[in-house]
Amino acid sequence: NAVTFGDDVFSLDVKRSEAICDELISRRLGIKWAIATRADRVNPPLLKKMKEAGCDSIAIGVESGHERVLKHIKKGETKEQMTEAVRQIKELGIILNLTFIIGHPTETVEEMHDTFRFARELNPTYAQFHYFTPYPGTPAYIQYGLSYKDFDDGSHFNEVKSNFSKISDPELKL
Repeated sequence: NAVTFGDDVFSLDVKRSEAICDELISRRLGIKWAIATRADRVNPPLLKKMKEAGCDSIAIGVESGHERVLKHIKKGETKEQMTEAVRQIKELGIILNLTFIIGHPTETVEEMHDTFRFARELNPTYAQFHYFTPYPGTPAYIQYGLSYKDFDDGSHFNEVKSNFSKISDPELKL
C-alpha cells in the first residue's frame, strides 16, 4: 500500500509530476507514496496536488548549511530556497527527510557546524548525515585520482574513505 518513486528529482519536469498526480487522483488507489526532489523544484500548487494524490514523504538533499560550500559544490540552490521549500512542505504536513553531507572538499570545522545548525533550524522529520563521497565518473572522483576499489565494501556513506576537507579525521568522525 506504499510506493517510493526512484526518481532522483521527481519534480524536475513539473508537467510530468502533475500528470502522475492527476492519474493517481483519478484512479483513487489510496496509496501513500514518497519521492526525492530538489528544493528549487517544488511550489505550493504542485505540493498540494502531490498531497492530494497521496504523497506523504519528501526527501531533499540539502547537502550543506553554508553558502560558500553550496557554491563550491555547485549545488545550484541557496539556503533561502531550501528554507522556503521546507516551510511549504511542512505546512502541508508531509513527512520531510533532509540529507546532508559533511566533509566536503575545503569545508572547515565551522562550516560543518553551520550545517548542523541549519539542520536543527529546518527541523525536518528526519535528518541524515553522510560523509562526502566522490562517485566514479564525477568531477571530484577524477580530480582526486580515486579508483573504483575505494567503493568495494559498499559502506561509503558511513565511513570516511578519503578526507579532502579542512576538518581533521577525528573531528569529522564525531
